[in-house]
Amino acid sequence: MKSLPQWSVIATVAEPVELLVAFAAHHLGLGALEVFLFLDDPRPGDAEVLSSIPGVEVVSCDAAYWHDRLGQPRPDSLTRVQRINANHAYDLTRAAWLFHIDADEFLHADRPLAEVLAEVPEAVDYLRVQNCERAYRPREMDRTYTSLFRCPFNGRRWEERDLFGEAIKFSNKGFSAYTIGKGASRVGRDLQLTLHRANFRSARMGQPAPQEQFTDEIVLAHFDGVTPLNWMAKLLRYNEIGTYEQDPNRGRGRGQRKRAQQIDYVVQHRGDLGKLRALHDMLKVVEPGQEAVLTDLGLLVGLPIDPAAAVETVCPWLRFDYSARNIDAALFTRASAARREVIKRLQEVA
Repeated sequence: MKSLPQWSVIATVAEPVELLVAFAAHHLGLGALEVFLFLDDPRPGDAEVLSSIPGVEVVSCDAAYWHDRLGQPRPDSLTRVQRINANHAYDLTRAAWLFHIDADEFLHADRPLAEVLAEVPEAVDYLRVQNCERAYRPREMDRTYTSLFRCPFNGRRWEERDLFGEAIKFSNKGFSAYTIGKGASRVGRDLQLTLHRANFRSARMGQPAPQEQFTDEIVLAHFDGVTPLNWMAKLLRYNEIGTYEQDPNRGRGRGQRKRAQQIDYVVQHRGDLGKLRALHDMLKVVEPGQEAVLTDLGLLVGLPIDPAAAVETVCPWLRFDYSARNIDAALFTRASAARREVIKRLQEVA
C-alpha cells in the first residue's frame, strides 16, 4: 500500500509565545510533520519554549540570520521577509507539501489532510485552499478562539450591500481581509513561494505557470486579529510599516483597497476610540438575526477549531491562559514603548 504524503507548515511570526504554541499544537495535532516558525522579532526564551515541542522547527530571524541569508540587514518589507523565509523552509522541509500561512490561520479538514493530498494528481504543483474569516457572536469577544466563520459572498454587488449594509465600504465579499485563499506547494518542483501562490524559480519567457488545483476539502480558518484590541492595533501597525500603501506601478485588488480603507479610517479617527471599536464590531460581530440569514445562505459555518485544547493534547507541559484579557496583556508586553501608549488608549474601548 502506498504511503500517504507528509505535509508541513511555515509561518513568519511575531506573536506572543502563547499564540505560537497554540498554532503549532493545532497543526501538529492535524498530522503536520513539521511546523516551521521563523521568529521575526525573537524574544528571550521563546525559542526554547517552542523547541520543546517535537516537530516544531524554530528559526530566529536575528541580525546573524539576515547576514547569512542576504549579506545585509532585514528587509523593511514584511511581505519580502515572509517570502524569503517561506522559500528557505521549502528548501529545508522533509515533507512532500508545504503550506505557507500566518500564525492567526488554522487549517481544517473533515478527514486527514494527508488523505486529501494523496488524491491530488501528480501533475499539480500548487494546491489552493479557500480561507474563511472569524466572526464573533455578541458576548464572545472575551474569548481568543471561537468557532463561527464567514464564507466569501460571490453574488452581485447590490446583493452584497443588502446583506452587509455600510460594512461593504470596508469589506470585500463579506471579509475584512483577503478572500483569495492560500495553499500548499509541492516540494521538489523548484517553486518560488509567495503569500498566496507559487511560481517557478527559473521561469523563462513562454514557460507555463505552475499547475494549480483547488480543493474544497481543506479550509483555512483566518482569525484576522485574535482579539478586538489586537485587530485595532494591527491596523495601526500596518499603517506604520506601510503594508497597504499604494504602489504606483501595480494596481490593488479590491481586498487590498478595502483593507487600506480600514487603515485610513483608523488613522483618521485614532483619537476617537469609540469609532475604532464601532468599526471592528461592524465588520466582525454578527447579530442573531443576521446569523440566521447568513447561515441559510451558506455564508457562515461553524468549525471545530480549538487550538487551546490542542495544546493540552500535544504539549500538556505548556500551560497558558487563552482568555482575550491574557492575550491582550501578552501583546502589550511585546509592544514598543510608543505602541504601548496607543494600546493603553485602545484598551479603554476594547
